[in-house]
Amino acid sequence: MTVQLLRAQGCRVLGADFDRNRLALARQFGAEETVDLESDVESGCGGDGVLDGARCRWCLIAASTQSSDPVRQSARMCRKRGRIVLVGVTGLELSRADFYEKE
Repeated sequence: MTVQLLRAQGCRVLGADFDRNRLALARQFGAEETVDLESDVESGCGGDGVLDGARCRWCLIAASTQSSDPVRQSARMCRKRGRIVLVGVTGLELSRADFYEKE
């Protein structure tokens, strides 16, 4: 539903998940790109972030976990002055450096 709402507003959507079935659904509903978090985020980008030069302006986290990893990964994926929106529930043990270095 989130992909469809974002597309209806004219957004380009990158779907990221650990579950390949969910990635297929994201593509089916209009995501332009999908990223397998298990392999693509770190190895596919040289550790420099998803989409490298065209980093995300917004990261919308719709996850339910006690882990802080979704927030940490979003911080790495966003470009400087990017925005992270948490609509799910995750751990919030944050690293100041992840956010401070990107203003």
